[in-house]
Amino acid sequence: MSENKKIELFKINAKTIKISNQKKNKRSFTNYEIQISTEFKKWTISKRFNDFFELDKIIKKKYSNLNLIKLCDKTIFKFSNDVINERKKNFENYLNSIFSSEFFLYEEIINFIDLDKNLIKLFIIKSFLFNKNKFEFLMRNYLNFNYENYYFEIYNYLNKNNENEDEINFLIIKEFLSNLKNIKNNFVVNIKEFKNFLLKNRIILHQKNVEFLLVGNKNLKGILYYISKCKKENEIISLEFLNFLFDLSNNEKNVEFEEFINFFKTFRIDLFQKLNLENFIEINSQKIFEFLYKLNIDDFFVRKIINFEDNYYEYLNYKEKINSLF
Repeated sequence: MSENKKIELFKINAKTIKISNQKKNKRSFTNYEIQISTEFKKWTISKRFNDFFELDKIIKKKYSNLNLIKLCDKTIFKFSNDVINERKKNFENYLNSIFSSEFFLYEEIINFIDLDKNLIKLFIIKSFLFNKNKFEFLMRNYLNFNYENYYFEIYNYLNKNNENEDEINFLIIKEFLSNLKNIKNNFVVNIKEFKNFLLKNRIILHQKNVEFLLVGNKNLKGILYYISKCKKENEIISLEFLNFLFDLSNNEKNVEFEEFINFFKTFRIDLFQKLNLENFIEINSQKIFEFLYKLNIDDFFVRKIINFEDNYYEYLNYKEKINSLF
């Protein structure tokens, strides 16, 4: 995995928010309050230059292959504004360079940034789930635990500190879409993990969350974007997406299925065409026809969506059979 991929896998960032001159045992020093941010939590640590200096010594000794940003040199002019500002930027870059590698989950780093154990668990599960071979030692050696589902663990973590159910669900959807965008070598694993969480745990999704999940926003594309972009050579991924879509619209599997159906009814026909449903009719015509039937789309538009004449007449036969049951 490249350095960039690590940054995308672990969304953790350091930023100095306050600098103050302090005294301890009659000795003056500059204190740097640094905010550590993740998708799910923000907290502040207080450090001085000597703290970073000692950490750097330990890391260089134990993990010599880690390519870190060089720390500022010691200086007698430690209280000058230029030195303070230089150190501020240097400390941020130093920590963020550590966060962009797997080493940030080692004990020395965890203790230095005061990383919450429950948050460590989320990081390790994600590491194991999306890059199993690289991070298996973390599951095996660092923490001894079992987990049911990555997204369910996030839900439990957020639920302890946040009473707003809708906001929690929104953050989980955001994490899922972010993983689709950044961890492209594990599309299927990610879809299955999220699908199992959503359907098994009966999470309630209101209209705005449904729209965000399916369409996304400017920065994060939704499920429909990825279905439309999957080439034929990525048929397994496309089918996984489509099966997920059909399950979300299935009243037997999803308690909130009406939210999805209602959203699709507002969809433009050209957007349906981008889903390339005709490519998958031979593989699973039943699900596709059932999906289109639920949406109550006019036959004229169905003909455009599934494109081929034979498929269209097959759909009309399916529709006639269903209507005859009522």
